[in-house]
Amino acid sequence: MACRKPTYRVDFVSQHGHREQFHTSSEILRADAYHDNSRPHEVSSSALETYGDPAAPNVVRIGNGGLGPTGLLRALCETYLEERDLWERLRIEWVCNHSRHTQVALQAGVVDIGLTYERAEEDRAELEGWSTTIDMLCHDHFVLVGPRDDPAAVTSRLHVAGGFDAIATRRAPFHTRGDGSATMHKEHQLWTSARVTDDQRDEGSWYQRVPGTPMEALDNANKHNAYLLTDRATYIVAKQRGLADGLAVFFEGGDVLLNSCAIVVRSDEDRDPVCKLVAWLREPDAQEIIATYGEEWDIGLPLVTPSHQREVDQSSLLRTYKQSEVVWKGARL
Repeated sequence: MACRKPTYRVDFVSQHGHREQFHTSSEILRADAYHDNSRPHEVSSSALETYGDPAAPNVVRIGNGGLGPTGLLRALCETYLEERDLWERLRIEWVCNHSRHTQVALQAGVVDIGLTYERAEEDRAELEGWSTTIDMLCHDHFVLVGPRDDPAAVTSRLHVAGGFDAIATRRAPFHTRGDGSATMHKEHQLWTSARVTDDQRDEGSWYQRVPGTPMEALDNANKHNAYLLTDRATYIVAKQRGLADGLAVFFEGGDVLLNSCAIVVRSDEDRDPVCKLVAWLREPDAQEIIATYGEEWDIGLPLVTPSHQREVDQSSLLRTYKQSEVVWKGARL
């Protein structure tokens, strides 16, 4: 007799606190360091922003955690609606969750398009038969940031895993969001590469879980002189807002720190408004917005790179920022 697959409970929570239960056997919700499945996964079902006329009769919902807060998702969606003269006929709603929760929201029909950051989990959903990865939308990039005076001396290390080892050796303050996000899972991979165990991170108070959004995490690390793994797009926005003036970038670039964003839909998706928007996101007009978004700001650097360009141009690396606080080393293992 075959073993019965476990099922995982999800509570979709609206902005008014209403909960709607959903059960899935998808292994994207298997237990991890953040969630042991002793309680339901809480996933937002509310639109954080709406693009187009809120009274438009048709709606497409996009799930994403990283691009929405930067303003890039708004720029893309509003350009699409204007170019296609759809402003009064279609509204696009952004639902904010991290990647795995965005995936389960897609499975449940809470969102129609997912913009997610974990290749292994996207592949897992495809193998389970309910999701299809269309293409890469863009490439963000993880960066290791920390106090400008670098108390852990991570600049003495040649690669990002060595930087993590230096932080653990010096027991320098390190903040983790510990929230089940793609950033958290990448951070755990880097601790493993640095051969720093869970028990070692639990010794003392240097390794601290500080829940919050990516922007709040940067603000807290800045205020408390802590190291943090974040992403380039969030860091640039924080710099623009004056929330990371005490932080420098110590490692960026390379495959190890690549943080690509994929377009995923349900495998049976065939609705015209969804398919047309997905197709447009891959077209030159959308990719040009992605390639240049952020260049008009004071910092003057693009937040991410378009789908055809995995790495940031040398001239756009954070080490080229006009002030001297940004330190850089190419990331490699």
